[in-house]
Amino acid sequence: MKKLVTLAVCLFITASLLGVNNADEAVTQWTNLGESKALWEILDDLNDYEKKNALIGIELTEISEETTEQASLIEDRWNSGDYEGAIELLKYSPDLQDACIGIQWKEPIKTSVRWGDDVQIGSREDISVVSLDVDNTTGHLFVALLHNADISNHRWSVCFSSDTGKTWSETFNWLSTSTNIYDVDGVVHGDYFYVGYLANLSGTYTGKIRRFYNSTGLSDGTYGNKTPIDEGVLIRDIDLASNADLSDNRIYYWAIMGNDSLRYYWSDQDAETWGSIDPGIGNADRGLDTGHDPNGDERWASYVGTDNSLYAVERSPWVYHGPFDYVGTNSNARTSIATYRDTIMITYPHYDGSYYNFRYIVSYDDGSTWISGILASPSENIGIMNDITGRNGDGFGVVYQNQGIAAEGFYRHRGYPVSPGWTSPVSFADSVTRYNVKPSIERVALGLYGIVYANYPDEHAYYDRSDLTGVDETEITTDDINLSIDKNVFSRSSTIQFYLPNSHNVSLKIIDQLGRTVKSLVNGIRPAGTHYVTWYSKNNYGEIVPNGIYFAVLKADENTKTKKLILMK
Repeated sequence: MKKLVTLAVCLFITASLLGVNNADEAVTQWTNLGESKALWEILDDLNDYEKKNALIGIELTEISEETTEQASLIEDRWNSGDYEGAIELLKYSPDLQDACIGIQWKEPIKTSVRWGDDVQIGSREDISVVSLDVDNTTGHLFVALLHNADISNHRWSVCFSSDTGKTWSETFNWLSTSTNIYDVDGVVHGDYFYVGYLANLSGTYTGKIRRFYNSTGLSDGTYGNKTPIDEGVLIRDIDLASNADLSDNRIYYWAIMGNDSLRYYWSDQDAETWGSIDPGIGNADRGLDTGHDPNGDERWASYVGTDNSLYAVERSPWVYHGPFDYVGTNSNARTSIATYRDTIMITYPHYDGSYYNFRYIVSYDDGSTWISGILASPSENIGIMNDITGRNGDGFGVVYQNQGIAAEGFYRHRGYPVSPGWTSPVSFADSVTRYNVKPSIERVALGLYGIVYANYPDEHAYYDRSDLTGVDETEITTDDINLSIDKNVFSRSSTIQFYLPNSHNVSLKIIDQLGRTVKSLVNGIRPAGTHYVTWYSKNNYGEIVPNGIYFAVLKADENTKTKKLILMK
């Protein structure tokens, strides 16, 4: 009798973006995929360019002789150019129908669309989780993003920046039609950026991990994926940490299980094998965050307990702290923790029965005593999402959001000593933030902090830096397409000039601060040369627009340029 197995399949698609139009098609291809698509249909929908430039590798999480042979045959046919044959085999392979797809681009897709001083990360919409980390050796930045697909989470992606966040490229996109992904988190360790993801295939929960090269952001295909957590029980929350700032020989994979226990997993230096510990904590509910002291061997985690209060736990040895304060019953409430030497800082939302405020607790003696403080009051309409970092001796950087349709994001900083205290709040987002997506902050250079958030209503991921003006408004590109404006501040009209080295399909629009199109100025093919277009401060309906900040956005095939205009009548 044939043995039935439950398995997940991942196809890694690698495409070299050789043409401008093909690059646009590749982005569009994967933006609107629904969960009803079968795996073979997704591959069949690729255009000829994508098929010729795609390399497929099939990964099985539960291996049998039959499925291994099927996967190998499909790989051989596809990689030899027999795309239709590979698709036909996959279509009629019932053991390979529960599947996911990984898309790795040989030439990563540039996604650095400007929105004021912010930079869009990735081309995907419906972002529900963002996770930022930095490789302190190269300065390269990495972001892991979780996307909603219809009503379920079936996708995550990796984006990469080699210039401290000025420009970003998507290097990898993971998609499934049957496997739900509930959480992702990323961390740098050694020569790699590791992404942990919480997967649920047919009720079976696993904590998985992949890795990407620090130098390029591309997937390490030889590593594939590992499964540090595979206990056949519900997993609610995961979080990754590493000791990259100390000995750089361990990854720590924390998880809150369905029975309210907190579990702790660690890797060997190559992240190939994993051990685990149950510290005996049985009141963990949600809001997990972890940190590692770069000057010692302490590992810390914070979480919201089953009594809706704030707790912390210390490893080496295991020490339990709390309850500290009441967080509230909101199921999305998150805690954040950062450590440096003997200082531990935890930020969290506090519910007083009517409103939320944003608080912190700090210990200057390795958790022996704790001091509390308030970062934002209820009058600021505080939300429940926040993040904090405390690496490399630069102090603590924190981000938080208020709530509502017009939610704003704020950044504050303080040194490690008690004095000086927190800086005044500074708005870090040029667009409305999605208040129920936790932002992510990291120290990306000396005295400089990077922030990733999801905006509203598009729910794209955006990046900003704590220097605010440090991110260039115009994307750095390798071509000679230019965009300039004769008057950035004007009272009635402003002339926009753009230069094309070759004929391009051009779109020139004026958008407002919420990303809405105000006026379409150019839409079509334009020849090489210099072009001039005047905007008379009117919208598409012929109405004079109000004073404010606007943006001229030029798209010439895959290239995007942005310039700010200020209308002051």
